Amino acid sequence: MKNFSGDTDVIHQHELKPDVRAYFSATAARLRETVWLRIETRWVGDGAPAKVSILHENGEGEEPVQVIEGRISGDLWEQQWRVELPKSRLDELHEDIYLVFEVAMKGLDPVRSQRLLVHRTAFSA
Repeated sequence: MKNFSGDTDVIHQHELKPDVRAYFSATAARLRETVWLRIETRWVGDGAPAKVSILHENGEGEEPVQVIEGRISGDLWEQQWRVELPKSRLDELHEDIYLVFEVAMKGLDPVRSQRLLVHRTAFSA
């Protein structure tokens, strides 16, 4: 039996801060390959909406590629996504292509994934 030296009927107010982690299933992929987008959460309720924005990083900033809406279930969300950029945009790109995705959830700061290096297929356009 344990002995407590203080009051045991005291309510302790501790705030559990939500934690969100976002990542691609790979660090590099070829055009038209499929990768997984995954969000892992802690202290976030089931059914919480998540807005996933896939972004192309370039020297001048970022440009949106696609937006996906999802809901957290069992502390995670994952979605398969085919790596694609518009053909007209590929003709303009001559440097390395990097993508990231950003997760926006109500009441939380946006969370970013690691970068995904996109390789062109052989002689792709």
